[in-house]
Amino acid sequence: MFGYVAAAIGIAMVGKTVWMIDDWGRDLTQNDAEWSDASDDQSRRPLRLEASTEDVEAAIHQWVDGESKWAVVDSTDQAAGPPMAIQQLGGQQSSGQQVGGQQANSLRRLHLTRTTPLFRFVDDIWVDVLPLDDSDSRSDSDSGTQVLVNARSQSRVGKGDLGQNPRNLKALRDGMLASGLRPVR
Repeated sequence: MFGYVAAAIGIAMVGKTVWMIDDWGRDLTQNDAEWSDASDDQSRRPLRLEASTEDVEAAIHQWVDGESKWAVVDSTDQAAGPPMAIQQLGGQQSSGQQVGGQQANSLRRLHLTRTTPLFRFVDDIWVDVLPLDDSDSRSDSDSGTQVLVNARSQSRVGKGDLGQNPRNLKALRDGMLASGLRPVR
């Protein structure tokens, strides 16, 4: 009897794993994902939002507070490592350098984590929020502050993520948009 129960549990676990994989070529060999302007999928591109840096950070904090698997580890004014949002604009990081009309140090970076329920694997998610210069980011009819939000998710362990990192980024995007942040059209 115990053997049948163990076999049923094993089959259920394998079935769930197979069901979770969206892209067999990617999900078994990569353990990171990031938003990119080159992506064919609109939901995997950086977000341009009509909001201030503070509003975006507050919305992320509020969303993470409501998610039991997520946590905010740190938020800093200067990016440690290559800032993704600056790379998206074709700029380079250096102290005081202008990027899109803004000082490079005006970049806000948040470090989030997501922990899987069963095995307690931790994924690191970095979110870069870069205020955009009025002349670069607005048409004549727009009048609000705009930011560019880019994100990257990476598993701490393993060769493949079974698609979890793209799902982390999708959940983050959905959470930000559900909080009332408006994308630029």
